[in-house]
Amino acid sequence: MGQRKMGMLHGAQAALDPERRYYDVYERLPDGTLIWIAALLGRQRALAGLKEISAQTENEVFLMDLYDDKVIARKNCQGTDQIKI
Repeated sequence: MGQRKMGMLHGAQAALDPERRYYDVYERLPDGTLIWIAALLGRQRALAGLKEISAQTENEVFLMDLYDDKVIARKNCQGTDQIKI
């Protein structure tokens, strides 16, 4: 198999495995402005990082799955904290 095809397969496998995906952490300021905080590799590491970051601010913070382009967890939000599985 050619190098390019192998790379495409590797990328597809990474997309299927949540521990090989990148996740972005954002903070929502009181005026509604979003600030990018970090990019973290692996779902479990990203969830742990979100927990650490949320302890340092009273603002809402959330975790985006870059592959699916969806919010998978929120902390410090109105109501209760949310984690989507």
